Amino acid sequence: MANHMIQELVQVVEEARKIRKHSGVEYIDWVEVSQQMAKKYPEEYNSKERWRSAYRRATSAEWREQHDRVNQRTTFKRGGATKLQSQMAVYFKSKRTLDDTKKMFNIKENDIFSEVTKMRLLGYDVHLWLEDGTTFLQIMRKVRENTKTFERLYKGREFKIALVSDTHMGQQTRQRSITYIL
Repeated sequence: MANHMIQELVQVVEEARKIRKHSGVEYIDWVEVSQQMAKKYPEEYNSKERWRSAYRRATSAEWREQHDRVNQRTTFKRGGATKLQSQMAVYFKSKRTLDDTKKMFNIKENDIFSEVTKMRLLGYDVHLWLEDGTTFLQIMRKVRENTKTFERLYKGREFKIALVSDTHMGQQTRQRSITYIL
């Protein structure tokens, strides 16, 4: 996030400080902050959680240290992955559009394709597909195999299963007695 944006955020937060009527406690109206920042930066990804986190990192050394520690733990999940690739891996756990991805990471379309290609080489199972003219990205999970066996449950028991195929139920010449057996 650019320095001028952080400075604007701090100013907007100071303007959004309010005092609760019943208790007299000061609080920050993050919905108002989000609305003000959306007016100033309409092209940026906008959520009150994003602005709250950015404000805390900008104003609190303790919060910034904690954030950096967490980022260091989660940054290199696979050997050789860059910080951006690791962030994209977390972001792509859900189905995402290419436009949303461009806004989220503030990078060009070609750079996204380049990073996704590098991620695939590192072993991430990132899928790209078109759906009604929109490009989507998602990391697909591998389906776990069911390794349970049910031999114990049915061992020694005999089951009879009846299958009826192609009964032509709607025809006039069908065998009516078969209907009652089922």
